[in-house]
Amino acid sequence: MSPDTKLLVALATLSCLVSPSAGACTSEQFECRDGSSCIPLTQYCDGRYDCRDYSDEFNCSRPNATRPACTSDQFECRDGSGCVSRAQYCDGRPDCRDYSDELSCSQPNATRPACTPEQFQCGDGTCVDQTQFCDGRPDCADYSDESSCPRPACKLDQFECNDGSGCIARTQYCDGRPDCRDNSDEYYCPDRQACTPEEF
Repeated sequence: MSPDTKLLVALATLSCLVSPSAGACTSEQFECRDGSSCIPLTQYCDGRYDCRDYSDEFNCSRPNATRPACTSDQFECRDGSGCVSRAQYCDGRPDCRDYSDELSCSQPNATRPACTPEQFQCGDGTCVDQTQFCDGRPDCADYSDESSCPRPACKLDQFECNDGSGCIARTQYCDGRPDCRDNSDEYYCPDRQACTPEEF
């Protein structure tokens, strides 16, 4: 037998071992429509495709679909595809397949988890650590943690960094070493040439 023929025989044998014959699934299992496999009933209509033909997620909004009900601390996706934690409801990131956990979130009765005192609430409602507020790096998807930062008032003998992150001494401006977080103190520096003793 050629190596190709051996491979085909092995694949055909494996297919017979894996594929259930009609009615081979137990009462605790769901048989995929194409007959390719049996999956546990807990995976039927759970929002994840487990069957090769996706039949475990067909008609899941019908009332007699056997899937676990959402608990009181969960939100049920409108298409019936599953449940998400209440903390994921209106958090700015879609978790339901139909995005229903992010719809109607601007309504007054939408319950968005509150940020703790150690957190900053982004414009989209998500929370980031307070230490990330005005740190020069956007952490909120809408950049709100960096958009309204107070700019320091620099003295006359100081240079203000372009990103507004701080002031440095004028002697540090164009000294060949970046002192600003954005390196702006070393931008647009004139070419350095040695001065003669008569020059200042």
